[in-house]
Amino acid sequence: MPKMKIRPIFLVPIIAIVAMGFVTSYAATLQVTQSSVNGASGNYFVSNNVFTFANAAPQYQVAASSPSASSSPVTWASGGSIYVNAVTAGHWTYVFTTTIATATAGTYTVTITINQAGTATTYSIGITITGTSSGAMTLYIDLGTSINTPIATEVTA
Repeated sequence: MPKMKIRPIFLVPIIAIVAMGFVTSYAATLQVTQSSVNGASGNYFVSNNVFTFANAAPQYQVAASSPSASSSPVTWASGGSIYVNAVTAGHWTYVFTTTIATATAGTYTVTITINQAGTATTYSIGITITGTSSGAMTLYIDLGTSINTPIATEVTA
C-alpha cells in the first residue's frame, strides 16, 4: 500500500480556516460600552482661578427635602451646601461640587446657565471666602418636576 503524502500547500487553507474561526470567536466576545447621561448635551465649566470644580460630571438628582434658598452672598463653609434657589422635595436638581483654588479673600459670583430643550435659565449666587477658607461645597439648583432634553449647562465662577 502506498504511503499518502500530504503536501504543505494543502495545509495552508486548513490553517487559514482554523485561524479565522479563532478570530471570529474572539471578536464575538468583544464588547463596547458607552457611558453617558442620557439627554445631557454638555457641561461647561469656566473657572476664574478662585474656584475649581471637583466633579466633571455633575449630577441630576431628585430632591429628598425642601431647603430654602441660601442668602447671597453665602459665606464659605467646608463641607457645606449652597441652595441657589429654593428646592422642593420631589423636584429634579442639578448638583455640582466646587473647591477653592486660591484662598483670596473676597466675594465672588457663580453664574449657572441651564439650557433645557432650547430654553435657557440663568441663576447666580455670591460666595464669600476668607483667607483661611478651604475644602469643598456642593451647589444645588431646583429644576422643577421634569427635565426637558437635551439639557446643557454652563457654570462660570
